[in-house]
Amino acid sequence: MLLSSDWNNEAYFSLHLVQEILEEAGLPKRSDFSHWYPQFPIVISKVDKKQSPSTADFFIEDRSRDINFLIEVKSATTRIDGSARFQLDMYLRYSKVKFGILIDPFLVEAYEFIRGRA
Repeated sequence: MLLSSDWNNEAYFSLHLVQEILEEAGLPKRSDFSHWYPQFPIVISKVDKKQSPSTADFFIEDRSRDINFLIEVKSATTRIDGSARFQLDMYLRYSKVKFGILIDPFLVEAYEFIRGRA
């Protein structure tokens, strides 16, 4: 089975599959209590005390259920791997967000940041 070339485009994948997953979970894109923030900025401190700006693909919050989490999206060509997991771990560590989700066209992984590790 061949995948459409659109699945190699993270922007296309983010707009369509992530939206579908979150709406199925009851987190509509626009409402009074649920908010999606694309390209959520995170400042990562380096060992040499310099700060490096970075962005998670989405920050999702639902104020009615008091939940929030980061989403990092990978395409069909840049699948979830150790590097993607390390990236999400860094985002969770420096954003002070407890939950994170990695998504690619073939896999979804959820993480909870506990005691310094996701």
